[in-house]
Amino acid sequence: KTLDTIRYLDNIKKWHEQCGWIQWKYKDGQRKSYYGVPGVWDIANILYGEESKGKLELIGENEKRFYAELCHRLLPCIWDGKDMPYDLVMTAVNRASMPQRYKEWYNWECVLSVACSFVKKQRYEKKKEEWDVALDRDCDIRDYLYGRLLAVADKIEYNTFDKNNDSSRLTNAKRYMSTFSQRPFETWKLIEENLQPYLNKLSIATRQYYENELDSILRLFTVEKFSDNSKLDGLYLLAFHSQSYELKYSKNRTSSGGAENE
Repeated sequence: KTLDTIRYLDNIKKWHEQCGWIQWKYKDGQRKSYYGVPGVWDIANILYGEESKGKLELIGENEKRFYAELCHRLLPCIWDGKDMPYDLVMTAVNRASMPQRYKEWYNWECVLSVACSFVKKQRYEKKKEEWDVALDRDCDIRDYLYGRLLAVADKIEYNTFDKNNDSSRLTNAKRYMSTFSQRPFETWKLIEENLQPYLNKLSIATRQYYENELDSILRLFTVEKFSDNSKLDGLYLLAFHSQSYELKYSKNRTSSGGAENE
């Protein structure tokens, strides 16, 4: 029994370590971030819930069924150290790739964070890779680089928005995200063409900062990897999240570069 208890506690610890990512939660009416993985009930709401009163919630007769099914699939991963079911990872990735589905942007961010947790765990299981929220500026994996490009394009456009009037407006990067995940080379050309007017709205120093960031990512591509138009895997979401987080919170930026309209 003691060995079983030790193994059980060890598996739970591994679950939280292997799925750890920045998550968002409402507490006492405030939105707060934490590092970890949500509970199964919260994951069920995030992945299968509908927006109700500003939150993602399982509604109606499907509530218990979805939760029971998710428990049946996830608890062996948490308690027994089983591998993450592939279809669950893909459900999270596909939902995170469709920000236009959500009225409130913070609900989509919750979906994105859970998807990152699942992808992180799957990459460890399949390839023994260890991923972190911290941006990996040396990684030259095609999916990761494309995710970084999308995040920079998203931030460039977002920085030109009037936050009082454009609070619910989607950037082109988010609007094309699902298509981008399926056909990145083709879709990136479209996003890039649309970027120039937004770059022109920024100060010279800020524009140069973002152009340098794009160039530094593009230099890591080979011609073959960049022109490969095949579907991206979920790693692009980890890169998108890490790059976005870096652009928003990094203290290494120039005083003007990247700081506009946070």
